[in-house]
Amino acid sequence: MPKTPDSHFFRLPLEIRRHVYYHVLNHPTSILLGFPVARKYAHHWGRPSMSNLLLTCRQIYREAENVLYSSFCFEFMCNTDLETVFSALDLLSEQARASIRMIKFNIELNESSMSDVARWSMGHEETFKMVAEKLSGINFVNLSIVVRECGRHDIPFLTNVLMKPCRHFEKITKLVLSEGCGRGLHDVKQEKKLLRELRKRVAAKDW
Repeated sequence: MPKTPDSHFFRLPLEIRRHVYYHVLNHPTSILLGFPVARKYAHHWGRPSMSNLLLTCRQIYREAENVLYSSFCFEFMCNTDLETVFSALDLLSEQARASIRMIKFNIELNESSMSDVARWSMGHEETFKMVAEKLSGINFVNLSIVVRECGRHDIPFLTNVLMKPCRHFEKITKLVLSEGCGRGLHDVKQEKKLLRELRKRVAAKDW
Protein backbone atom coordinates (compact mmCIF):
# COMPACT_ATOMS: atom_id res chain seq x y z
CA MET A 1 0.00 0.00 0.00
CA PRO A 2 1.50 3.38 -1.00
CA LYS A 3 2.57 5.71 1.76
CA THR A 4 0.16 8.59 2.42
CA PRO A 5 1.90 11.99 2.17
CA ASP A 6 2.34 13.75 5.52
CA SER A 7 1.44 17.11 4.02
CA HIS A 8 -2.09 17.90 2.85
CA PHE A 9 -0.48 19.86 0.03
CA PHE A 10 0.95 16.69 -1.53
CA ARG A 11 -2.50 15.10 -1.51
CA LEU A 12 -3.51 17.63 -4.16
CA PRO A 13 -3.15 16.46 -7.78
CA LEU A 14 0.21 17.37 -9.34
CA GLU A 15 -1.44 19.64 -11.89
CA ILE A 16 -2.97 21.75 -9.12
CA ARG A 17 0.34 21.85 -7.27
CA ARG A 18 1.98 23.12 -10.47
CA HIS A 19 -0.56 25.95 -10.62
CA VAL A 20 0.30 26.84 -7.02
CA TYR A 21 4.02 26.85 -7.85
CA TYR A 22 3.39 29.09 -10.84
CA HIS A 23 1.59 31.73 -8.75
CA VAL A 24 4.21 31.65 -6.00
CA LEU A 25 7.06 31.91 -8.50
CA ASN A 26 5.29 34.38 -10.79
CA HIS A 27 7.72 37.14 -11.68
CA PRO A 28 6.56 40.27 -13.55
CA THR A 29 9.89 40.83 -15.29
CA SER A 30 12.63 38.63 -16.68
CA ILE A 31 14.96 36.87 -14.23
CA LEU A 32 18.57 37.98 -14.45
CA LEU A 33 21.27 35.44 -15.25
CA GLY A 34 24.92 35.84 -16.04
CA PHE A 35 26.55 37.70 -13.17
CA PRO A 36 28.90 36.49 -10.42
CA VAL A 37 27.21 34.53 -7.64
CA ALA A 38 28.55 34.01 -4.15
CA ARG A 39 26.72 30.91 -3.02
CA LYS A 40 25.23 27.70 -4.34
CA TYR A 41 21.56 28.73 -4.41
CA ALA A 42 22.07 32.32 -5.55
CA HIS A 43 20.96 31.40 -9.08
CA HIS A 44 17.29 31.47 -8.05
CA TRP A 45 17.04 35.19 -8.69
CA GLY A 46 13.89 37.27 -8.60
CA ARG A 47 11.88 37.56 -5.42
CA PRO A 48 12.94 35.86 -2.15
CA SER A 49 9.83 33.66 -2.36
CA MET A 50 11.32 31.97 -5.42
CA SER A 51 14.35 30.66 -3.55
CA ASN A 52 12.32 29.99 -0.41
CA LEU A 53 9.90 27.74 -2.30
CA LEU A 54 12.62 25.80 -4.13
CA LEU A 55 14.54 25.19 -0.92
CA THR A 56 11.50 23.87 1.00
CA CYS A 57 12.12 20.18 0.29
CA ARG A 58 13.38 17.89 -2.45
CA GLN A 59 9.96 16.97 -3.79
CA ILE A 60 8.87 20.59 -4.16
CA TYR A 61 12.20 21.41 -5.80
CA ARG A 62 11.72 18.63 -8.37
CA GLU A 63 8.13 19.62 -9.10
CA ALA A 64 8.63 23.41 -9.10
CA GLU A 65 11.91 23.49 -11.01
CA ASN A 66 10.29 22.78 -14.36
CA VAL A 67 7.54 25.35 -13.70
CA LEU A 68 10.10 28.05 -12.93
CA TYR A 69 12.39 27.47 -15.88
CA SER A 70 9.75 26.73 -18.51
CA SER A 71 7.30 29.54 -17.60
CA PHE A 72 9.44 32.65 -17.19
CA CYS A 73 11.94 34.66 -19.22
CA PHE A 74 15.63 34.60 -18.28
CA GLU A 75 17.78 37.62 -19.00
CA PHE A 76 21.46 37.92 -19.93
CA MET A 77 23.54 41.07 -19.71
CA CYS A 78 25.67 40.96 -22.87
CA ASN A 79 28.35 43.21 -21.39
CA THR A 80 29.09 40.39 -18.93
CA ASP A 81 32.16 38.31 -19.73
CA LEU A 82 31.62 34.88 -21.28
CA GLU A 83 33.11 33.00 -18.34
CA THR A 84 30.55 34.54 -15.98
CA VAL A 85 27.64 33.60 -18.24
CA PHE A 86 29.06 30.08 -18.63
CA SER A 87 29.38 29.73 -14.83
CA ALA A 88 25.82 30.97 -14.29
CA LEU A 89 24.42 28.38 -16.71
CA ASP A 90 26.51 25.61 -15.17
CA LEU A 91 24.91 26.33 -11.79
CA LEU A 92 21.61 25.18 -13.28
CA SER A 93 20.78 21.49 -13.43
CA GLU A 94 20.56 19.74 -16.79
CA GLN A 95 16.76 19.59 -16.39
CA ALA A 96 16.58 23.32 -15.65
CA ARG A 97 18.63 24.23 -18.73
CA ALA A 98 16.49 21.96 -20.92
CA SER A 99 13.31 23.54 -19.53
CA ILE A 100 14.13 27.17 -20.35
CA ARG A 101 11.98 28.42 -23.23
CA MET A 102 12.35 32.22 -23.15
CA ILE A 103 15.49 34.35 -22.91
CA LYS A 104 16.34 38.03 -23.23
CA PHE A 105 19.66 39.60 -24.19
CA ASN A 106 20.44 43.18 -23.14
CA ILE A 107 22.76 44.72 -25.72
CA GLU A 108 24.30 48.15 -25.26
CA LEU A 109 26.20 50.06 -27.94
CA ASN A 110 28.47 52.52 -26.17
CA GLU A 111 31.82 54.25 -26.50
CA SER A 112 33.68 51.23 -25.12
CA SER A 113 32.07 48.64 -27.41
CA MET A 114 32.32 50.87 -30.49
CA SER A 115 36.04 51.46 -29.95
CA ASP A 116 36.76 47.80 -30.80
CA VAL A 117 33.78 46.49 -32.75
CA ALA A 118 35.54 43.31 -33.91
CA ARG A 119 36.28 42.19 -30.36
CA TRP A 120 32.83 43.24 -29.15
CA SER A 121 31.14 41.35 -32.00
CA MET A 122 33.24 38.23 -31.36
CA GLY A 123 32.25 38.28 -27.69
CA HIS A 124 28.56 38.44 -28.58
CA GLU A 125 28.98 35.68 -31.14
CA GLU A 126 30.54 33.38 -28.55
CA THR A 127 27.89 34.22 -25.94
CA PHE A 128 24.96 33.59 -28.30
CA LYS A 129 26.52 30.35 -29.58
CA MET A 130 27.19 29.02 -26.08
CA VAL A 131 23.72 29.94 -24.81
CA ALA A 132 22.07 28.33 -27.86
CA GLU A 133 24.04 25.12 -27.28
CA LYS A 134 23.41 24.92 -23.54
CA LEU A 135 19.73 25.94 -23.68
CA SER A 136 18.44 23.64 -26.39
CA GLY A 137 14.75 24.14 -25.59
CA ILE A 138 14.61 27.89 -26.38
CA ASN A 139 11.78 29.00 -28.68
CA PHE A 140 11.59 32.73 -27.84
CA VAL A 141 14.42 35.28 -27.84
CA ASN A 142 14.11 39.00 -27.07
CA LEU A 143 16.97 41.34 -28.01
CA SER A 144 16.74 44.55 -26.00
CA ILE A 145 18.96 47.22 -27.53
CA VAL A 146 20.22 50.52 -26.11
CA VAL A 147 22.24 52.85 -28.34
CA ARG A 148 24.38 55.27 -26.38
CA GLU A 149 27.14 55.79 -28.93
CA CYS A 150 27.49 54.58 -32.55
CA GLY A 151 30.84 56.25 -33.11
CA ARG A 152 31.76 56.39 -36.80
CA HIS A 153 29.74 53.29 -37.67
CA ASP A 154 26.61 53.55 -39.81
CA ILE A 155 23.32 51.70 -39.32
CA PRO A 156 23.85 49.06 -42.09
CA PHE A 157 27.20 48.12 -40.56
CA LEU A 158 25.75 47.85 -37.04
CA THR A 159 22.81 45.84 -38.37
CA ASN A 160 25.21 43.28 -39.85
CA VAL A 161 27.22 43.16 -36.63
CA LEU A 162 24.12 42.50 -34.52
CA MET A 163 22.49 40.02 -36.89
CA LYS A 164 25.54 37.77 -37.22
CA PRO A 165 25.24 36.21 -33.72
CA CYS A 166 21.47 35.74 -34.21
CA ARG A 167 22.02 32.96 -36.71
CA HIS A 168 22.60 30.66 -33.74
CA PHE A 169 18.89 31.11 -32.96
CA GLU A 170 17.59 30.74 -36.51
CA LYS A 171 15.43 27.74 -35.58
CA ILE A 172 13.54 29.48 -32.78
CA THR A 173 9.81 30.17 -33.05
CA LYS A 174 10.01 33.88 -32.23
CA LEU A 175 12.74 36.53 -32.20
CA VAL A 176 11.66 40.01 -31.12
CA LEU A 177 13.55 43.27 -30.75
CA SER A 178 12.76 45.99 -28.25
CA GLU A 179 14.10 49.35 -27.15
CA GLY A 180 16.21 49.06 -24.06
CA CYS A 181 15.53 51.13 -20.99
CA GLY A 182 19.01 51.45 -19.53
CA ARG A 183 19.88 54.40 -17.36
CA GLY A 184 21.58 57.47 -18.77
CA LEU A 185 21.44 59.20 -22.12
CA HIS A 186 20.91 57.21 -25.25
CA ASP A 187 20.56 58.11 -28.91
CA VAL A 188 16.86 57.53 -29.48
CA LYS A 189 16.98 58.46 -33.17
CA GLN A 190 19.75 56.01 -34.00
CA GLU A 191 18.15 53.40 -31.76
CA LYS A 192 14.88 53.53 -33.72
CA LYS A 193 16.72 53.39 -37.07
CA LEU A 194 18.74 50.39 -35.97
CA LEU A 195 15.70 48.54 -34.63
CA ARG A 196 13.79 49.24 -37.85
CA GLU A 197 16.57 47.70 -39.96
CA LEU A 198 16.99 44.75 -37.59
CA ARG A 199 13.25 43.99 -37.69
CA LYS A 200 13.36 43.92 -41.49
CA ARG A 201 16.22 41.44 -41.40
CA VAL A 202 14.51 39.28 -38.76
CA ALA A 203 11.24 39.24 -40.73
CA ALA A 204 13.16 38.12 -43.84
CA LYS A 205 15.22 35.61 -41.77
CA ASP A 206 18.27 37.30 -43.23
CA TRP A 207 20.96 36.37 -40.74
